[in-house]
Amino acid sequence: MKSELKLHSPKSHKAIAPRLKELIKNAECLKMAVAFWTIDQHYFPSNSLIQLLKKEGSFACIDIALPTDVTKVCDFARHNAGMYFYLQSVDEGKKKPAYMQDHLLHSKILIFDLPEEKASIFIGSHNWTNRALSGINIETSIEIELDRKNGVYCQVNSLLETIKDECHKVNPDLEKIYKNIQRKENTCLYLHSSLNNDIQNNKDIYFHILHFDLTRKNDFPIDRQIILFLPKKLEEKEGYLLEGKVIKAGLLPKLSSGSNWPNLEEGYWCLEDYPNSSYTEFKHISSLQAQDKNDAGFYATIFIEQRNIKKIKDIDSEISKHYK
Repeated sequence: MKSELKLHSPKSHKAIAPRLKELIKNAECLKMAVAFWTIDQHYFPSNSLIQLLKKEGSFACIDIALPTDVTKVCDFARHNAGMYFYLQSVDEGKKKPAYMQDHLLHSKILIFDLPEEKASIFIGSHNWTNRALSGINIETSIEIELDRKNGVYCQVNSLLETIKDECHKVNPDLEKIYKNIQRKENTCLYLHSSLNNDIQNNKDIYFHILHFDLTRKNDFPIDRQIILFLPKKLEEKEGYLLEGKVIKAGLLPKLSSGSNWPNLEEGYWCLEDYPNSSYTEFKHISSLQAQDKNDAGFYATIFIEQRNIKKIKDIDSEISKHYK
């Protein structure tokens, strides 16, 4: 079956936004995968892109890495557009150079299903950013016009469906968590269930993270937001999402004869990378051993208000299980 190719090249790169506007207006379905997304819901007129991405079968897969604008993606999702984030990390057991810390969804590929069983496929360098679509950048993409029975259409459609299966459907209520992931902040912790009593008794919570390498002391500035997950029981998916804030941080003196190790606020203490556990283990200060205190060189005090605690049924539905 015949197909027609059009090259959106440096000579005509400024024309891609008007062409996309035309396709979005007429399309019955849009499936796409791009690395970066920074446009808002008004970039194309009359909310036409939102309306298209709300249609059955439509979706947009986007990598969460910067410069993707998490807020703008979540705004689309709030209108029930089919938005997906790619969140995968490289397996920790594999050796990798410092510049390859994460997988990246780097495809730029789109399928517009058009009336009369026609379709238009874009493959090329354009991300969905203003710089790319408006022609500020020099980008190159190929548009292939064909019908939906064409073998190329079937292969590209299958590829996009496979990419979607590797992605996490965007939940706009988790915008702050996505931003933490984007910044590669280790702020989504699994907490020991001993905190359940305080939650059920409507108490505000203080806890203190210990056992940090001193080179990481700048990771917890005052007022930094912290997102945590507390299961009802260890290794259960049901539990609580907690949003806290760093209210104090500093160095701790090494334990020595006669030293008065600081008590700080009443609350729970924890050890980072607690042995033989995938969870962050909490202890009260009275149960800390001498070696625990000796190992702790830095602390951060985190405060969680009761109103910032959300009960959830399944952590996997809130944060992609692919993200480690």
